Amino acid sequence: MNIIQNFSIEHIIAVLLVVILLVITYVLYIAFTIKNRLRKAEVFTNTVEATERLGRLESSFATQSQQLQKALDTLTSHDQRLARVQHTELRRYNPFKESGVGGNQSFTSAFVDEKGDGLIITSLYSRDTTRVTGKEIKQWQSQEAQCSVEELEVLDSLKKKL
Repeated sequence: MNIIQNFSIEHIIAVLLVVILLVITYVLYIAFTIKNRLRKAEVFTNTVEATERLGRLESSFATQSQQLQKALDTLTSHDQRLARVQHTELRRYNPFKESGVGGNQSFTSAFVDEKGDGLIITSLYSRDTTRVTGKEIKQWQSQEAQCSVEELEVLDSLKKKL
């Protein structure tokens, strides 16, 4: 009792007011928390609204699944096409070496699969012009035009590698 007698009535009232304010603040915090939890719980109390939301989510999932499958099919197709080109050869040469002009700036490059089907590209470089030709190759032979000596050498080199 000695401790309480040392305080004036104003001090005791001030302490009681602070305690009451803390209790009120705590009660308001609890009420606010409960209100938020109830609001979140109300989202699923309306079954029609919940069913509509689930339907929209399911539709969105189905659309995304179709898009993913389409992308997977495209990647598979590209992978299969890339797997077809299994062998390449590049040969640089000077088509004008008899005349003593130029360097090895011309080239022939072949891209074929194990059956000898593919493409051959030739670039002839001269001081004035550059010509680029492409030929389809089926079973190690050109289907469009006769192959040059260099093109035949590139194809023969690829055949030997197999």
